[in-house]
Order: sequence, then C-alpha cells, then structure tokens
Amino acid sequence: DRVSFNTVISAFARSSQNQGQNAERLFKELVDLFEASSEERFRPDIVSYTSLLNAWTRNGNPTGAKRAEEILLQMQKDYKEDASNTKPNTVCFNTVIRAWAIRPNEGGSKRAEMLLRLMEDMFIAGNDDVQPDTRTYNIVLHAFANGQDEEDFVKAQLLLEHMHEEHRNGNAIVKPDTVSYNTMVMAITKHCGRDSLEALEDLLQDVYQNDDIEPGTAFFSNLINALSRTSEKGAVWLAEGIIEDMKDVNRNGTVWLAEGIIEDMRNRFENGTLSVKPDVTVYNALLNCWAKSGEKTLAARRAQDILEYMQIKYEAGDSNLKPNVQSYTLVLDALAKSRLKNATETAEGILEYMQECHRRGDSSLRPNAHTYTALIQNYARSELPFKAVEAQSVLNRMKADFEAGNLGARPNTIVYNAVLNACEYSYGNDKVMQEAFRVACTTLDELRASTYIKPNHVSYGTFLGVCSELMPKSDVRNEMVELIFRRSCAEGQVGRIVLKKLREASPSIYYELLDGFSEDKLPMKWKKNVRERT
Repeated sequence: DRVSFNTVISAFARSSQNQGQNAERLFKELVDLFEASSEERFRPDIVSYTSLLNAWTRNGNPTGAKRAEEILLQMQKDYKEDASNTKPNTVCFNTVIRAWAIRPNEGGSKRAEMLLRLMEDMFIAGNDDVQPDTRTYNIVLHAFANGQDEEDFVKAQLLLEHMHEEHRNGNAIVKPDTVSYNTMVMAITKHCGRDSLEALEDLLQDVYQNDDIEPGTAFFSNLINALSRTSEKGAVWLAEGIIEDMKDVNRNGTVWLAEGIIEDMRNRFENGTLSVKPDVTVYNALLNCWAKSGEKTLAARRAQDILEYMQIKYEAGDSNLKPNVQSYTLVLDALAKSRLKNATETAEGILEYMQECHRRGDSSLRPNAHTYTALIQNYARSELPFKAVEAQSVLNRMKADFEAGNLGARPNTIVYNAVLNACEYSYGNDKVMQEAFRVACTTLDELRASTYIKPNHVSYGTFLGVCSELMPKSDVRNEMVELIFRRSCAEGQVGRIVLKKLREASPSIYYELLDGFSEDKLPMKWKKNVRERT
C-alpha cells in the first residue's frame, strides 16, 4: 500500500546514488496502481510527494532543483484541476526553494524568489496550506546571500524588513530569528566585501533594537569573523551604546569594533538585557580579528592578553571560556605576523604547552595541521639565520605526530609551502644559503613524492623564488628554473605566482619558456589545476 511505497521512497531520498530517479520510478508505480485500481490506499499523499521532492533535492543532485520544481508545479496544477488530488503545502515549497538556494550559478536566487512570490500569491488567494513561514523566508535570504546578482543584497535587506513588518502586523509564524541574522552576516560578507563595516554595525544595532530577537553566540562570532575580513582602518567609530573608547583615529576601526561588541555583550548579559554571554567561539572570533588586523606587534600582544584572560576565567570556573586548539593557533598566527624578536620562542612555548596538556589528557588542545603551519610561519617570517632548517624540523615533528596517531596533524600542501617560504626568504653567509637550498629541494621532492598531497602553483612559484634568491645567476640556475617551470606546466599549475617568480628568476629565458604565449592567453592545460583567489 501507500505506506510501504512511502517508506521505500523515503529510503531512496537518503541514499547516495540516483536517488531522484529511483524515487520517481517508484512514485510512478504508486500512481499507476492508483489509476488502475482507484483505491484510496494507493493515492499518493503529502508524504509521498515530500519524500519524492527530498529525493531529488538532497546530495547536490545537479538537476535536482529543476526537476523538483517541475514536480511541485505539476502537483499544484493537478490539484487545481481536481481538488481530490494532493495539495502542495509549505513544506513542499520550502524543500524546492532550499534546493535552488544553494545553486547560485544556476540563477538560484531568482528561482527561489519566484517560488516565494507564488506562495504569497496563493496564500493571499485563500490557500492557507502554503503560507510562507520563518523557515521559508530564511531559505530565500540564504539564496540572496549566495546570489551572484548585484541586487541580491538589497533584496535580502528588503526581505528581512518585510519579515519584521509581517510580524509587527500580527503574522505569528513569520518572525526574524538568529538564523535570519546569521544569514544576513553572510550576505554582507559576500556582497559588501571589504567595505562591509557600516552594514555589519547597522545589522548589530537592528538586533539590539528588536527586543524579540535573541541572538546566540554564533551570531556574534559570525559577526566578528566577518569584521576580520574587512579592510577599513582609522574610522572614528561611535557605535551607539556599544563602543566608548574608539575615538583614536589611528586605531584599526574594525578590530576595536569587535572588542566593543564583546564588551557590550558582557555588559548586556550582566544587566539582563541579553541572554547569552561571550563564550570561546566569540573570543576565538576576536582572536581571528586581531590576527588579521594588520596591527602586527599590537595584535600579537593583544591576542596573548585575550588568551590569558580566557584561561584565567576558565580556571575561575567559567567552562565556556576554556581556550581550545583554535584559540592557541590563532595566537600563533598573530605572533607570526608580528615580527616580534621573541615570536618564535613564544610560539614554541605555546606548542609545548599544548602538547603537555594533551599528554595529561586534554584532547581539546592536541595540535593540528593549522597549529604546526602557524609555528612554521613564525620561523619563515623571523630573522633567524637557519630558519629554513628550523621550519623543516617543525615539519618533521608534525609528521611524527601524525604517524603516532594524530590524524588532525596530517601534513598538507600549505605546510610544505610554508617551509619553502622560509627557504626563499633565508639570508646570511654561504652555509646558511646552502642549507636553505638543501631544505627547499628536500621539501619539494618530498611533496612531489607524497601519495596524498601534491604541489600546487604556490609550491612551484615559491621554489622558483628559492632559485632566484639562493642560486647565483648561471646556466645551472636557468636549467633548474626551466625544469621547475616545465613541471608546473605538465601538472597544470602555472598561476600568477609562477609567472612572477619565473620572470624574476630567469628574465633572459622568460619569453622563450612561454613559447610565444602571452601571460593572459596561456594554454588551458598549463593552468587547469590552478586555484587562485580572485
């Protein structure tokens, strides 16, 4: 009967291959049985349809959103022609809208908006079963946040305001919530880019001015992480009721806004106007903001102060502020960018402390690949003469840790590139330079021989930089440069850094190696595997 069919269709929705096609084939059998027998026990019901829609929209099926929309619209057409047929409801629409929301390259935001408008029109016409709810609007907000059209951010803002207006007018099932505001943070980050400071502050004020919104710690950590990606400095921030000490125009406006947000959270929690207080995720977001602030020495010192504060609070009984591996790794990152003379010594001390805590049973402080990479970057940016050797030593310790069972410490291409970077920027006497070149060759060979990772354009570009900095100009250097460039071509890894470093390393053979191609019209096979930030 129908229940048996629904159970199997639902199972197909949870499978990993051809779930849409398999579910629809079974659904068609159910329809055929009903049409042949006219028995109600075979008539597809709302569970049949929602299971079928789920089968098409789960697991990133490339044609799933389109097919699910076709099924939904056919379902609506069948109901209009015969009211005894199953009537689509809000869950059906939400399922299809969600499928479009994650497909920005296929015009997903437009399709999601179209379906929302259809729901609203149907509801106004008297169909209470398709009333859009908070979940519906949040999914469409997500579609706009993911969208690629210039107007998508404005549409997201207008939709959030519409949700507020609906709620103010008595619509109890439409109320902006923490998901709505977290999605708006994502929209600001995607569409406003590095000029998003004002939009983020406006959003925070909107949250505070709406008494019926209960933002969680995830909202604040997302907000602060978004602040870390902005580039505005020196602004005079007078965020009303939030920040009182931001009038120094020489400060980084972004990071002090983040500091102010957390201070305001504490104050609001203590006076009872906010139900959540800053936890480790919020403080980690602040550490991330400092690490990316560009404040160098100030950032490193402030990051260490914040970490110490978290540790003191934890030892005093606040378990929500216990620093974790991300906390310590972010401090290592801030130290690496500080250029402090004792940065490497401090960073080594932090890693040693983490390892000791892990040996005593604290699994939350076991160093991972990010931790080791940050320590290597401390050496790479230091002025130590044998920093390449020290960076390689950290890599070897990382490999030993991984082989001892720490799966989170598996070396990746990024960590090998960090060692190569330490080699490229080594300087000193002949022995220093020779050792740095030896480490670079060993590191690249090891990376190329790996069974689970491979060099990328940064690896080859950095090694070309090694040739430029550590090898004297000669035919031997040109031969090495040509070998590395040929390898990067063969592996589809000719990115901008490869071209830049090639030109610097061997300008005399640069155009010869390009084989008549210009930089902006290279063969696709030379660059097919390059993944560069735009």
